[in-house]
Amino acid sequence: MTTAFVFGLLFVLLSISVFFDAPFVMAMDARVDNWFASLRTPRWAAFFSAISFFGGVYGIGLIGAVTVLLTAWNEEVIELGVTAVGGSALVAQLVKVFTARTRPDPLAGRTQEVEYSYPSGHTTAALTLYGMLALLLVPFATGVSAVFITVYVLLIIAISVSRIALSVHHASDVIGGYLLGASFLALAFSLFGL
Repeated sequence: MTTAFVFGLLFVLLSISVFFDAPFVMAMDARVDNWFASLRTPRWAAFFSAISFFGGVYGIGLIGAVTVLLTAWNEEVIELGVTAVGGSALVAQLVKVFTARTRPDPLAGRTQEVEYSYPSGHTTAALTLYGMLALLLVPFATGVSAVFITVYVLLIIAISVSRIALSVHHASDVIGGYLLGASFLALAFSLFGL
């Protein structure tokens, strides 16, 4: 529970900083945005869009449904997932409305996203779902589980990077998504004693 509180507190502090356009947040976002400028080509955009799918509603829904089927409708896994993924998604939507942060300028040929920017919902969902799956595999110390854990961690990173590369989120949006997701993931594991 302490871990959930710490991540939650960090999320609140970052959210306040974003809301008030804190200079350190704006400077970090500008610097990271410049790093990604060279990756904003049509070919990279197609690649990052494909990766980004797995953090969106349909991708998360698909992986969630497959998880439910593969775990034979295990109630603990379903409750854990609903608490972590569903809870964090709800809070992310509420915070988006509260902060009302506009998105970065869209890439040429792409339409502007309709929701507010902070926090990144894709990053939040990716961290909670794929983080949950990775943590559930940790007790099974096999080569196969290690491969899946690695894939889940790389997917979390790739999805969050894709959101910045596609110019749909600022770096602080992604960090906020990580903090919110980590808070709910820790809370869910604590509540269900896993």
